[in-house]
Amino acid sequence: MKWLEDFLKKVSSKKLAEPAGEAETGSIADKWEETIVAGLTPGRMAQILKDAAGDDPDDFLGMAEEMEELDPHYGSVLRTRKLAISSIEAEIVAASEDAKDQEIAKFAREIVDAPNFPDLLADCLDGLGKGYAVCAIEWDTSKNLWKPENYVWRDPRSFRWDRATRTIKRRLADGSLVDLDPGRYVTHVPRLKSGAPVRGALARLASWSFLFKNYTVKDWVRFIEVYGMPLRVGKYGPNANEDDKRNLLRALANIGTDAAGIIPNTMNIDFVQTGAGTAAQGPVFGQFADYLDKQISKGVLGQTMTTDDGASRAQSEVHNEVRLDIKAVDARQLAASIQKSLIIPACALNFGMLEKYPTFRLPVEEPEDLKAWTANVTEFMDRGLPVSRKQIREKIVLDEPIDEADALVGRAPRSSLEPDDEIAPRSRKARAHRSDCPCCGGKAIALATSEGQDSLDEIVAAALADDAMDGLVEPVLAAARGSRSFDEFMTKLTQAAGEMDAASIITRLGEATFKARGLGSATDDPQA
Repeated sequence: MKWLEDFLKKVSSKKLAEPAGEAETGSIADKWEETIVAGLTPGRMAQILKDAAGDDPDDFLGMAEEMEELDPHYGSVLRTRKLAISSIEAEIVAASEDAKDQEIAKFAREIVDAPNFPDLLADCLDGLGKGYAVCAIEWDTSKNLWKPENYVWRDPRSFRWDRATRTIKRRLADGSLVDLDPGRYVTHVPRLKSGAPVRGALARLASWSFLFKNYTVKDWVRFIEVYGMPLRVGKYGPNANEDDKRNLLRALANIGTDAAGIIPNTMNIDFVQTGAGTAAQGPVFGQFADYLDKQISKGVLGQTMTTDDGASRAQSEVHNEVRLDIKAVDARQLAASIQKSLIIPACALNFGMLEKYPTFRLPVEEPEDLKAWTANVTEFMDRGLPVSRKQIREKIVLDEPIDEADALVGRAPRSSLEPDDEIAPRSRKARAHRSDCPCCGGKAIALATSEGQDSLDEIVAAALADDAMDGLVEPVLAAARGSRSFDEFMTKLTQAAGEMDAASIITRLGEATFKARGLGSATDDPQA
């Protein structure tokens, strides 16, 4: 790495320890108070974009800053894309398992775990909207190991993209460009489009939609102000002079603002109600504004489903995959910038030139449907496939229980063919009771689940004994045995009905009902 060798030769501990503001001495002012968006016209927009594509992006960078502040939709979707990256938990991967590499990785991990490091990522992502971002590093060189102490966002208008060297350079007050001080800056240039960084900036992509929406909203507000209000028409006579006309016009204006006015009796004012056709103008403004917002969503997020359209869940999940692709690319590019601008220089300053350096990563994990995964695994297990408990725990992120007291075990599913040991023995009314029932103290359940229920089973079994149904079944069986066809059997079945002896079963069912009623009363009402 020749650039790293040059860095170590040029680096100065005094320069590294200087505050970021003092390090900018000799550069142009980093504050531009002149607004760009106010009074913006299509002609002015075209000129701004043309200058930005050349060597003068100042107005474009200022406009990009104001777009984030003034357009709620653009600011929201751009912030969503930034937060998708800055919220990722960063990690450091050691160059090897060697003790020295592990020590260097631990040092790099301390830099990444610092409280102000996420702010550095957020400031670097400012380059998404503007094409590039620059942050100054303030180092703490008072200890044996030099570490970044603070990160300061710098206005991109103080820097320029040098086409010849394809690097970011600092811009001095006279307009000349100088190389950045070694180890003093973290630069991030998102590669959103081939060519100059400014031409791929998201603000450039959304600029025309922003301008047209600005015009649309203004016209919409004007329409809302006058919609529904009657049109005031003043009439003057043929002999009216210029003073009379001015007085009439002034009266019309006063009526519009004060709802009152005076005119000579020789003049009159008519109030003409606006036509219903103008009501259609309202939806036109709104639909056009929504259309422009969708174009901005497509440009920034790559989709509109999760921001503009309340569509089905399946459609939203498909579009989220598109956003995942963008997120992965943004994370990879930002990680490369942090690796080159911060991690490698910091390790080289403290441990010298190394063959390999720890790697900074922003891992993007693809969301997985664990419910579907579990269903698939369960199906394979039911077909006899052995599955590792350890692998399943790692997949669903569950630790092994410490001991038996720490383990939570769910109830095994009960087969529909198996009797319920707790519910089946109870009578219908006893199921409404609880173990702490205030009306019976749980006696109803105790009786229903013990001898009382056994007795009821015996009563039912005795009533439905094999010989109980003989008087009803035998005539039917005899008719079936003596028939040669179904029609003949149906004819004889009518005759068999008169031969049936139901006395026995009626007697048995009556006795069983009487016994069951008595047993039920004793069971459901313990006081009886």
